[in-house]
Amino acid sequence: MYGWDPRAHTMPLDDLESLPGVGPASAEKLTDAGFNSHQSIAVAGPGEMSNTPHVGESTAANIINAARDAADIGGFETGST
Repeated sequence: MYGWDPRAHTMPLDDLESLPGVGPASAEKLTDAGFNSHQSIAVAGPGEMSNTPHVGESTAANIINAARDAADIGGFETGST
């Protein structure tokens, strides 16, 4: 296969479970919805993630913030000065 293979860049479910508020069932639902790494969660918005079954917007925000810390992909800043 040529190009990028997303299956090669997925995490074990127990790694997603290291995020606060994510247990085995939530990890599976997040993975099914395409959130298969800390990075994919870190760049998501709470509204986008809350479309995942049984994940509310406030829970999504907490998971996203924890994923941003865990992903260590740099600071998130606004464009305003």
